[in-house]
Amino acid sequence: EAAGPGLLAGARWGIPTIPAYLKPQGYRCGFIGKLHMSGTPWDYGYDDAQPMDGGACERNRTWQARPFGAYLREKGMDPAAPLRVDQAERGVHYYRGGEWHAMSGRLLDHGPEHTGSAWFFDEARRLLEHYAIQGGPFLLQVHLAQEPHWPMLVPEPYAGMYRPEDIAERPNFRDPLRDHPRAHARVRDAWRTGNATWQQWAESQAKYLGLMAMVEDQAAAFLGEIDRLQFAANTIVAWTADHGAANGAHGIFDKDHRLVEETCRIPLIVRWPAGDVGSGRQVAYAAQNLDLLPTYLEAAGV
Repeated sequence: EAAGPGLLAGARWGIPTIPAYLKPQGYRCGFIGKLHMSGTPWDYGYDDAQPMDGGACERNRTWQARPFGAYLREKGMDPAAPLRVDQAERGVHYYRGGEWHAMSGRLLDHGPEHTGSAWFFDEARRLLEHYAIQGGPFLLQVHLAQEPHWPMLVPEPYAGMYRPEDIAERPNFRDPLRDHPRAHARVRDAWRTGNATWQQWAESQAKYLGLMAMVEDQAAAFLGEIDRLQFAANTIVAWTADHGAANGAHGIFDKDHRLVEETCRIPLIVRWPAGDVGSGRQVAYAAQNLDLLPTYLEAAGV
């Protein structure tokens, strides 16, 4: 079939995904952002969605999604206006598709409210308000896409929040990769970033840190919406990622084949007001993203 093999085919073969477990228990299931799998959120059983491309929202059961262009117009931005970027010429440039590209830059004419992550969180807020009116338990997944991801195109005030000269060189930046799989050096060479100096990496790293600060502020505001709607007392919130970023660790770019600490160790922060887990508790053992599903189901009594 057009979707090919993989997870969507697995869903068609009856392999359950999280809505299949929760919907029979009366949960409404919403999805905002990047699916990162074949097909659409509706193919996996979600009731309401705003996918990254903004398409096919007529398949939503009860909620009217809002495309990115409409969101930008509400924020006073012409969606057809070309994106203007003050590229960080002192930063890292990578080679892809026959061209050189800047890894980072400062967005001109844009504020934090004009970013894709702001749109996703605002759509999530709207869907959360809808679920508050509808009543009953819900699952809402918000999957960010471009932010915080390369190329790091950052609006002010976040673009200037961190100074490159304050970012110390990574201890493993000059690693010759002799003790790594050969694929590590091969993929580094594929991006042609091997000759970039730490001063260049620090410039791009500063933009990356600013982008993360922006996303964290947006997430904090969304937590405030959960509180405002009085969902906080019985809602579990998990903040995690699909991968990290090397950003100059071992002198390499992106992630790809590299099983190194900087790409494998990702955040997993949980707010669980009703659970007896202890405020500020940290655990030292390994946890993985696939641990989340059974944890959610047990907490929901499924």
